Amino acid sequence: MSRKKIVPQKNGSGEHIFSSKPLVADDVGAVLSNVSIPATPTKHTTYRTRKEHESQRNAKTKTLDLELTHIYENEDGSLPDMKSFEIQKGGRFLRALLTVVISVGFLGGVVWFGYTKFQHQDGAFVENDVILSIGGERDVRYAEAVTYRVRFKNAQLISLTSATIEVRYPSGFVFTTSSLRPDLGTDNIWTLGQLNNGDGAFIDISGNLYGNVGEGQSFRVFLTYTPSNFSSSFQKVATQETQIVSAPVRLALHGPSDVGQGVASTFDITVTPLANEEVMFPTHLALVFEPNAPYVLQTMNPESTGVADRSWNISVLTEETTYHITGAFAGGESPVSVEATLLGWQEGQEQSDAYIIATTSKDIVFAEQNLSIGLVVNGSQQDITVQPGERINATLNIKNTTEEQLTDVRVRMLFDAPSLDNRSILYWQGIEDSADGIIVGEQLSGTVRRGQITWSAQNISALSTLDPGESISIDVSLPIKTKEQVDLAKFEAYDITVASDIQYDIAGEKEITAAVPLVMSINSDTTFEVRDEISESTHIITWLLSNSFHPLKDIEAKVDLYGNIDFDPADVTVPAGTIAYNKEEQNLVWKVDTMPVSVDVLALQFPIVLLKKNPSQTQLTSKITVTATDTITGKQILLIGDDVGL
Repeated sequence: MSRKKIVPQKNGSGEHIFSSKPLVADDVGAVLSNVSIPATPTKHTTYRTRKEHESQRNAKTKTLDLELTHIYENEDGSLPDMKSFEIQKGGRFLRALLTVVISVGFLGGVVWFGYTKFQHQDGAFVENDVILSIGGERDVRYAEAVTYRVRFKNAQLISLTSATIEVRYPSGFVFTTSSLRPDLGTDNIWTLGQLNNGDGAFIDISGNLYGNVGEGQSFRVFLTYTPSNFSSSFQKVATQETQIVSAPVRLALHGPSDVGQGVASTFDITVTPLANEEVMFPTHLALVFEPNAPYVLQTMNPESTGVADRSWNISVLTEETTYHITGAFAGGESPVSVEATLLGWQEGQEQSDAYIIATTSKDIVFAEQNLSIGLVVNGSQQDITVQPGERINATLNIKNTTEEQLTDVRVRMLFDAPSLDNRSILYWQGIEDSADGIIVGEQLSGTVRRGQITWSAQNISALSTLDPGESISIDVSLPIKTKEQVDLAKFEAYDITVASDIQYDIAGEKEITAAVPLVMSINSDTTFEVRDEISESTHIITWLLSNSFHPLKDIEAKVDLYGNIDFDPADVTVPAGTIAYNKEEQNLVWKVDTMPVSVDVLALQFPIVLLKKNPSQTQLTSKITVTATDTITGKQILLIGDDVGL
């Protein structure tokens, strides 16, 4: 065995760096020959005094110091800096790591052996030996009949008690049958009872799977049990993922790719069922057209039967059917993706819960226009509400925004309004048109009739040539019929659409530009009248609410009473609904839940006694605010009744 000798070396900066080299046997012998080791004392040994002993020990220490100095000193006789050593690299770390790995492996083997040896003894519970699985198709078609198999088994020696299986279906799964009858009143729970060693079986569950096409769904199975040597319950879970990848129907959308804003355009939607005997469509189907931009609907063929706007309800889907929708875009950024979607939902569900069976889309762009054209109805460029008896005052503003001359300009204004027996709800005999345009009527459907007014250079001379930057305006006024002129309750439609387009020649080519259409919803012909009969200091006030066009709901009339008065709610004659009176604030509110068209008038009457008149008081009540909701249009009706003076 050799010992290493550390020899100092100089680096580039003149500092000493120590490295080790072998210490030969002659060196070791030289050191050891100068070290005297006392013999082991015996009972006959005579001990020196303490002073002599310490003196001898100090001498030996000095001798060792001299020998060590001789071994480690530098060539010039100085000692090296013992803080800086260059230690020779060795393999101690790798050997230690290998030792740890071998030890861990050995211990792991011992643990595994012990686990398998003792866990599988008689009476021991092994959770992994409770077997549960579910299998079936991962990719299915919409509404397809599917079957999934649930397997379970007790593969251990001890028995399992109180075992039950619960299957949580996807929201779109409709259960039809199973190979093992489920618990009474359920379609997803099976009580198994006790499962002894080796007991097991399977349950085949069949049904139809509905859901959004392309969306993943999952079946989850829970096996709950209690091992016979435990007092607590355990649960095993298995999952089956599935996805509706296609539908047994094809949807196609056809229409123009370039559309002028305000110009009527027609889109065709074709629904084609695909042959598949296993498919059972849901009880409710709806086809919805979504323009995804401001859009004014004009006609639908067949007529709309859907709950939502621009939709059709489909009762039976057995043959290819094409649906047509015509309307005009009223703005939006180009391009626009127009969509058609087929929805389905089950009995007891709402359309808002419907699944997407199929969808298709078409991109369109809005063409540039050479004319600035604006349509204003009753002072608004937005959709508004009107009532029977009101007048529709329409103004069309036209301006040539190009640097070229427009010639042979022809202007049309279209009024699509509800009709009854091929007669419009608009009173065309009462039209006011100073330019005397040409009027033509056209029945668009059983419930909608179009009235068209056309102006050309024969009616307005400025339309023969429209110079760059030149503008003109056209005004027309048309009344809506009243209940005295027609039976309003028999009308099924309630919207009036006002549209306009202009044809002209520019640089030898014919062009067309359209205004953004406006829609006016005809609310019910609700009126409110206030009557006041005075007898000395008592005012007998009557509120008359009349209505005959559409049913009303959520009716509310409010008024504030002024002055030193006597008012007793018990004296109020209430034909329907309820009243509430706040004595401190002298506020009276009358509420009625519904008013059918079979009830054309509701009359509320109450007395007010003026106890003392204030010389500065001029009014007994404020103006009456009346609000109601038209159940057909869904719009709110707001009326202001007269105040009662003194």
